[in-house]
Amino acid sequence: MNINEKNMASIMLMQALLGVISPNFRMVAISFFGIEWKVGFWLEKEDEIDREEIEDAIGEFDGLVLGMEGPPSKINVVTEICEGSLPRLDVSDWRIIFLRRE
Repeated sequence: MNINEKNMASIMLMQALLGVISPNFRMVAISFFGIEWKVGFWLEKEDEIDREEIEDAIGEFDGLVLGMEGPPSKINVVTEICEGSLPRLDVSDWRIIFLRRE
């Protein structure tokens, strides 16, 4: 996957997140591992409405990336509750799409 495809996928995820982010969201990131991508959500506390919004956003994102050449075979979604320090993500593997100002 080249840099242009990663940029396109990142923008598509941003588009899918429009209207989804609440004050509970601390960070959203994406990782491209070949044909399987990983999208991570870090929330401050458990919230059923935020989880539903995440499902809707991933559904929209999945539909958007189908138009790309070589879409992912699978999008793995990880949602973590994180009240303390956020994890340090390896920038060679992850792209941060949203980071709450703290």
